[in-house]
Amino acid sequence: DGSRHICFRQRFEHVKNTLWPSAKELIIAEWGQHFWDGIETNKSGGGWKMHIGNSEIIFGGLDDKERIEKHLGAEYASVYINECSEIIDVNGIDLISSRLRQKIDGRHMLFLDQNPPSKNHWSYKRYIEQEAEGRASFKINPRDVEENLPASYIERLKALPERLRKRFWDGEFLSDIEGAMWTYEMIMSTREVRHGELGRIVVGVDPAVTANPNSDKTGIVGVGEKGTGYKVLADRSLRANPSTWAAEAVKLYHELGADCIVVEVNQGGDLVETVIRSIDANVKIVKVRATRGKHIRAEPVASLYEQGLVEHAEGLTHLEDQMQSWVPNSGLDSPDEMDALVW
Repeated sequence: DGSRHICFRQRFEHVKNTLWPSAKELIIAEWGQHFWDGIETNKSGGGWKMHIGNSEIIFGGLDDKERIEKHLGAEYASVYINECSEIIDVNGIDLISSRLRQKIDGRHMLFLDQNPPSKNHWSYKRYIEQEAEGRASFKINPRDVEENLPASYIERLKALPERLRKRFWDGEFLSDIEGAMWTYEMIMSTREVRHGELGRIVVGVDPAVTANPNSDKTGIVGVGEKGTGYKVLADRSLRANPSTWAAEAVKLYHELGADCIVVEVNQGGDLVETVIRSIDANVKIVKVRATRGKHIRAEPVASLYEQGLVEHAEGLTHLEDQMQSWVPNSGLDSPDEMDALVW
């Protein structure tokens, strides 16, 4: 019918790796491989495109100013924004929505989806908290489509820590915890990509005292200097015996090309260094000893987040949840992953 439609995600890399393949899979499942083979596609320029009849569907990212300006030079019948919780600035949504003005028979539509973030996110304040004519929201939880999901995935969701379970299993928007050192806004600021090459890289290790099913995890987190700030590169924290967590720490050390492993030796003393050297005798180890409370050590690190000086790699969900959940002097479980981050 000559209509134009555009599908966005925050990063173009995610569009290529998730949104485009998902669209292809859906089309093939609905109409068959022969239908997909008949669609004209274009993977060059500012986005990936498909032409179905006279209609055009564009897939683009919001992380490139020139690409956005190119897309916003046209008018659209519908806009779909995937994982809108990744988008910090609601002004970008308003700018995109302003292009919903192609002359068509029917309504212009803006579609948003996400795993529900904090109640402080613009999506909750605008589309859930406030009611407005022409807006609607609904929730699809994993339990609603459980028959289409692997049983192992369902079990992992059910076993998540409470806050993560509420978000990913129950589909609930979360509130900030009063007194927590990290807020949702501070975590969201880590989504901004910092410019500059990686410099010194350190793997922080916070060893657990015991290794039974009820033990704390051993925190293993890799962080690198990047530009004038920092980037958290990986979280390999796990609940395991000393030889296993030591092997994981050494593995991450080599994967990242780290300069050293910083390890807390309050519990275990020189035995902590010995178990790491039993895996690799040549690893550079810096031993640190905690002499002050966790929150005192964490304060300058939290300050870096407040200043927007820290970027996070993808996949740090457990670490980020622990950062937002831990309240100093609250009697909560030891924040193993957060401790490793701080070291």
